[in-house]
Amino acid sequence: MVVLRRLDALLEPTKEAVMEELVFQRDEAGFTEWDENGLKDASGYVFYNTCEWTLQRLHNTATNSQQILQAKKY
Repeated sequence: MVVLRRLDALLEPTKEAVMEELVFQRDEAGFTEWDENGLKDASGYVFYNTCEWTLQRLHNTATNSQQILQAKKY
């Protein structure tokens, strides 16, 4: 979990830019496959995260971890 948080923390400052690039590629450019170079450029790293969630956002929205886990039906 520590490694995931460290990677997540690296990507937090550029999260909005990556999501904007993803919206651009999907909606404006009409790409059916993501241009990884554009997403890497937006993140500033050789990796990126296109998920809307971050670990911090999950933590901030969780009120009771046990209730949330029990409510999930996998």
